[in-house]
Amino acid sequence: MNKDNRPHVLTVLGAAHPQRLHVLPGAQLENLCPSGCIVRMDGKTENDYRIEGNEHISIEDGTLYYDGELLKKDGQATQNTSTRDATGKK
Repeated sequence: MNKDNRPHVLTVLGAAHPQRLHVLPGAQLENLCPSGCIVRMDGKTENDYRIEGNEHISIEDGTLYYDGELLKKDGQATQNTSTRDATGKK
């Protein structure tokens, strides 16, 4: 979910053709990359994030963050207590 008050552009990398998604404030994307991918935010290579495909993530203050739940392969959710952003920074 984009929790910022401005839109962001996410580029999904890893496929033959990158996919650009415009994410408006308050918008939520489902199944962004269920098999994992790299997501670039706002076209900046320093804003590349590795997504495993099982995370719930949000955009806050121009940064991707894990939202607290990870989905297991069986579809059950587990609690993620990490306060790290998607780059691994605290």
